[in-house]
Amino acid sequence: MGDYQAMCGHQESAPGMQRPRTALAGLVLGLGFVALLLLLASCQAAATAPATTTSPASAPAIQPVPTLASPLATPTPIPQIPPKDAGPFIPHVTQGREDCMACHGPYVMWPAPADHQGRSNDSCQECHQVLPGWAAKLAHTISGKQTCSTCHATQGVSPLPLSHLVRTDKTCMMCHTESPAVAVRAPAMAHAVQGRRSCTTCHASSAVAPLPASHQKRSSQTCQVCHSEAQTQPPEFTHKLQGNEACTSCHSGDGLAGWKQAHKPYNDQTCLACHDPAPKQPPVILHPTAGRSACTACHAADALIALPSSHQGRSEQTCQTCHEASNVSPPTVPHRFESRETCSTCHSAGGKVQALPESHDKRTDKTCSVCHKPAASLPPGAPHELPAHQPCSTCHIEGWVGPLPASHQDRPDTQCALCHDQARTVPQVPHQVTDKFKDCLLCHRTK
Repeated sequence: MGDYQAMCGHQESAPGMQRPRTALAGLVLGLGFVALLLLLASCQAAATAPATTTSPASAPAIQPVPTLASPLATPTPIPQIPPKDAGPFIPHVTQGREDCMACHGPYVMWPAPADHQGRSNDSCQECHQVLPGWAAKLAHTISGKQTCSTCHATQGVSPLPLSHLVRTDKTCMMCHTESPAVAVRAPAMAHAVQGRRSCTTCHASSAVAPLPASHQKRSSQTCQVCHSEAQTQPPEFTHKLQGNEACTSCHSGDGLAGWKQAHKPYNDQTCLACHDPAPKQPPVILHPTAGRSACTACHAADALIALPSSHQGRSEQTCQTCHEASNVSPPTVPHRFESRETCSTCHSAGGKVQALPESHDKRTDKTCSVCHKPAASLPPGAPHELPAHQPCSTCHIEGWVGPLPASHQDRPDTQCALCHDQARTVPQVPHQVTDKFKDCLLCHRTK
């Protein structure tokens, strides 16, 4: 019994020993529950609190954590948006280029790195934002200049920076576009480019037309990138250059031909920078100029030859500035003018001698003697009466009086009297010309 009681006494003392342990366990459980509630409260506060940094409109909105149905439920993970400077900038505009994979896909122009596999267009701008100011604008037009590497290569006019070395012509305009200033075209060159490839000869600090300050350090190679020839080129000068290098001697306020107001700052050095000699020079003067200084006596509206419309207002002083006397004078007239003033009687389409050349079309009898003068030595006169000795070829043949000179070949008898007159003194036969003396060769033989 004692043993039983002793055993019962032992069993009665066990609950007393378990109370401290039960209280400790309850305390730990309570503290854990409080900590869990505090954690859930802080999560909900973080989800509903406003962001400390400004997010772009395109960033996806963060949904608040739903209210937990039970304090023991597992909270939903909060999406974390990386900061905008996490990825490299986008060096081009994004408007109209929303399909990033079109260029940054696996097999296209600029593939994304391997750690970006599986990412879509929607996620690109979560990390990458457009570079402020983005790529530099092109200071020239794109039309006709699509092969960028022609100028922008290692040995080109304007080499690419090191960051662009592996880029090709296809990638340039993905980032670079024309500057709005290109709409206002660079001033066109007012002169031809041919023969003037070295622009700095005239456009330098101490040259004819210095470059503006914005063009310093530019070379002749870069000029035509922006500047092209004007559609309307300066007029060519229609006189020879040799002997006329001092342009202002004629082209000035007091000269023969003044120049426009826009040319006022220019001088003799600048003229040839824009104006070239005309490929076809003015026609030469086909007649002697000695004694014919009054050009308008013949070349005027009511004179022999009217001036062309382009010559209106020009004076006699300007004629020989452009027109020079020909080195070859017109052929002389091999006969006298007396009684032969109507040249077209012989020199016309249906004339006795020959028609005028094409260059003499529309010329009249009045103009012939302006250029053509009688020869210094006229044809010899016939030492006999002409009408009584026709035809001329009866005597003027081989073996008789003698053949005609080479210049007279193929001329008919009808032309002889056009140039050859009867001699003023015809020798008389000192005997009677009868049947007895008709054969002149019986007495007059040639050796």
